[in-house]
Amino acid sequence: MDNQTQAPCFKTEQRFIQALEQALSQGHLTREQQHQLQQLLQENTENHQKTARIQHEWKSIIDTLHLPLCLVDHQFHIIRANLAYAALAEQPVSSLPGQLCWNLFPQRAEPTPTSLEAVQNRACGEEELTGLNGRLFKVRYYPVHEADTYEYHLLSFDEITASREAEDRLRVISDATQDAIIMLDHAGCISFWNPAARQMFGYTAEEAMGNNLHALLTPERYRAAAEAGWKAFSKTGTGKAVGQTVELEGLHRDGTLFPVELSLSAIQYKGHWCAVGIMRDISERINREARLEAALRAQRTLSSCNKVLIHARSPQQLLQQMCRTIIRQGGYAFCWIGLTAENDPQLLLQAACASLSTLPCEQASSCGSLARVSGPAADALLSGKIQILHDIHQHLDTLPCREHLLQQGLSSCITLPLLQDQQTALGVLYIFSGRHTDFGAEEISLLEELAADLAFGLASLQMESQRNHFQQLHLQTAENLKESLISSIHAIALTVEKRDPYTAGHQSRVADLAAAIGAEMGLEEGRLEGLRLGAMIHDIGKIYLPAEIINRPGRLSNVEFELIKTHAQVGYDIIKHVNFPWPVADMILQHHERLDGSGYPQGLKGDEIITEARIIAVADVVEAINSHRPYRPAVGLDAALQEIEAHKGVVYDTRVVEACIRLFREQGYSLPPH
Repeated sequence: MDNQTQAPCFKTEQRFIQALEQALSQGHLTREQQHQLQQLLQENTENHQKTARIQHEWKSIIDTLHLPLCLVDHQFHIIRANLAYAALAEQPVSSLPGQLCWNLFPQRAEPTPTSLEAVQNRACGEEELTGLNGRLFKVRYYPVHEADTYEYHLLSFDEITASREAEDRLRVISDATQDAIIMLDHAGCISFWNPAARQMFGYTAEEAMGNNLHALLTPERYRAAAEAGWKAFSKTGTGKAVGQTVELEGLHRDGTLFPVELSLSAIQYKGHWCAVGIMRDISERINREARLEAALRAQRTLSSCNKVLIHARSPQQLLQQMCRTIIRQGGYAFCWIGLTAENDPQLLLQAACASLSTLPCEQASSCGSLARVSGPAADALLSGKIQILHDIHQHLDTLPCREHLLQQGLSSCITLPLLQDQQTALGVLYIFSGRHTDFGAEEISLLEELAADLAFGLASLQMESQRNHFQQLHLQTAENLKESLISSIHAIALTVEKRDPYTAGHQSRVADLAAAIGAEMGLEEGRLEGLRLGAMIHDIGKIYLPAEIINRPGRLSNVEFELIKTHAQVGYDIIKHVNFPWPVADMILQHHERLDGSGYPQGLKGDEIITEARIIAVADVVEAINSHRPYRPAVGLDAALQEIEAHKGVVYDTRVVEACIRLFREQGYSLPPH
């Protein structure tokens, strides 16, 4: 510490030492006294040096602190200040001693009442002061004593501008949020309560602050467990709900209970575990979820019941499965379907029912017919509109299976008319719930659709037997027509062959081979049938040719051969107006076409020729070469196979040729006998 800041005690000590040193130099003391005095002076010098070193170290420590500090006397003159205060006062530290601290910072004309009280009473104190630049400080006053004697005051200036701004922002946020924010101290008492908490629970901040939260907001049946949990939390800062979001019930000031969502956090404050809870009233969400679940349940029920409609084969099977599906998929407690009697629409007979309970309601003595339609069933049938009972106990006398309803404790039900049309009612569908429910609009809409589908299914099944009868007649008629068509084709083929005894059976053998080739190639059954019929009459156009040309044993002239070639076009013209389900006319027209375009009558190439015509072409060549003709004897099967193999891929289709060769060489196929 420099000379300007030395305390008066140190100056007195220095004068005393100077006097002793002067007496020692003048020789007024004995030798022993001189020796003792020298030792005393030596010890004093060492102590002084040690004290100076400690003071220097303490000064260095104080100067390293970022907290502005200054020592003042009882008139607030600065005795000593650290570097942080000098920076705050914007003056060199050496110029501060002796100046009034209030003139330097916070630049006030006079001390504050709080500071005067602290100095005058030689006591501690604190207050908040704002500097000229708007910075906010927490100023604290500490009395300093030496040897139990008051000497001066230590002032500290802790800037709290940022923390106060943060507090203000937090307050704005907490005031604006829709969620209740509540803070509990270590004793479980409310220490923070925002406006949303008042809105949610009905207590003002003044009414809530300082009260035990569990006594104020926790329902009585949960209170003991909550207090036990808090007792454990206050020791460790842990618990089942800490760091979690949980749903529980809150207690309003008026005594009503409502669902809340709680997010709980643990904080340590002044050495104690405290808690901050954020609560949200989820009543609307719970109601919305309940309505959505009910709608989804009805949607699942509708979807599953539609599957029942598709697979049911009788009215009784349909109704019973519908009841069971409504229970299993919809989660409803009880379902009952009654149908109006054919001879008396005022009589409602039980058709089916199902229950979630283990009681087999179908066999219960209370089940059966209702003598006369009454209650919600009568209203539904008469108006054609849905009827809802929120409390079935007021209408038990008009409901089916009364004993069962009482045993199961059911609460509400919806009654849906089963309407075939606007004038015709088939019956009613009862759906019972084990809880009080309003049956939301979307749920009602889906159940109404379900009832309409059920009514449609009932009406459809009543017509199903007639539909099956007519369908059987139609199938029989179609089969008869098919058989007649095949017989007609055989008759036509026979007519053609009768004109040429040398080629009798040619078309039928070509048809047999063509069908075998098609099967080897993997053609489907229906297509094979068309191929066989087309091949059976592929030469029908020859009926137009003169018999003497067809049966001539010698070589034909060019004109005669050109006439022979017209049989493909003639056959097409004969058949093209017959409505076959297969391209028979094109088979006849193209059976002499070749892949390279060398065939007739159109000179088609490649994919322009249909597959059936390619097959008939190969079968026609093989049968012709293997059979006797008026102009030559039979050449034989080997020559026929050599012919098609030599020209496969050029004249004849490769797949067709290979399938034909496999039939004869690998599978042992042989042409039918002549």
